[in-house]
Amino acid sequence: GNLAPSAASLNFGIVYDTDSLLLPVRIWATGNPVIITSTSVATAHYTFIGSSLPDTLYTGDTITFTVKFKPSAVGSLTDTLKFNNGSTVNPFKIILSGTGKTNTAPNGFNVKALVSTLINTRRPTLTWEGRGDVDGDSVKYKLEVSKNANMSSPQFTQSNITDTTFTLTSDLDIVALYYFRVTATDTRGGSTLSNTGFFRTDAQAPTAAIGALTLKVVPIKKYLQVYVATSEKLKTDTVRFVLNNVVDNSHTLSAVGNNVYSTEYELTVTGTLDVR
Repeated sequence: GNLAPSAASLNFGIVYDTDSLLLPVRIWATGNPVIITSTSVATAHYTFIGSSLPDTLYTGDTITFTVKFKPSAVGSLTDTLKFNNGSTVNPFKIILSGTGKTNTAPNGFNVKALVSTLINTRRPTLTWEGRGDVDGDSVKYKLEVSKNANMSSPQFTQSNITDTTFTLTSDLDIVALYYFRVTATDTRGGSTLSNTGFFRTDAQAPTAAIGALTLKVVPIKKYLQVYVATSEKLKTDTVRFVLNNVVDNSHTLSAVGNNVYSTEYELTVTGTLDVR
């Protein structure tokens, strides 16, 4: 008897070292029955996947199997799949060929600094560069936010991000220092880590206590010395006076001590004065 294949050779083309490729093959017997006892290949790049052996093929019988190519080296990788059998051609051979290629991880990239490293939102929007992948693979991102630069105190993690910007979906602490970084991973498992950025949250409004004294040195006591003591340094320094529902925003506070500010106000008419 003799064996005949559906393909005398298999070419797997280019396959990355992180991937594998399966190709199907059929063999059948002609003439007298043929007993296939075993198969073998010379390298670990190729694997026979099929029926358990030994097996006897009669005329018209067919064995369908696959060959797996998973390269563990770079370059042209050839081999021969041998069928040890009782036919006139022993071993029966199918030539295998393919090219192994090393996957390249996504290009290096950086996170983008926030417009201000001191923010008043507990759910900031963080962004980073989209440098892509030299192999043309699609890339997904993992965002990590931590209270430590080495990410040992994770506060927020989000995987499988397809964009280069993400708004946190849960609240951070009202006042804290945070670090963040991003990992880019391609479809073949290659990954690249960004640099580490940082920001501070301060979503707690300052408290203020307001007091006023008359200026006794002025003959007509129509001047007020207004003091404002706050729980933290102010960014704005405007005080609002509302006298008989008339708003006056022209007064600017001057710092007179540690988180203490002052300004003067002249009472021009009688009525009710509101200081804010």
